[in-house]
Amino acid sequence: KDATIAHLGPGKVIGEYGMFVEHRRTFSASAEGPVRLWEISYPVLQRFLLAYPESVFSLMRQTVTRLLDAIGRD
Repeated sequence: KDATIAHLGPGKVIGEYGMFVEHRRTFSASAEGPVRLWEISYPVLQRFLLAYPESVFSLMRQTVTRLLDAIGRD
């Protein structure tokens, strides 16, 4: 069954759970228009996060914000 979970704009991240834990995919995504998608392998992401640890805060902020939106909290 298809269900819309979120509408995301430019600069947003999908699949962020996979960045922190190795787990099978839990959803699929589709676009309503043209998009530019970057696929980053876990080893490349891990090297990036080790080189720029402050970027973890941005990823976590997006993840927590999406979780709070999903449960209806601000």
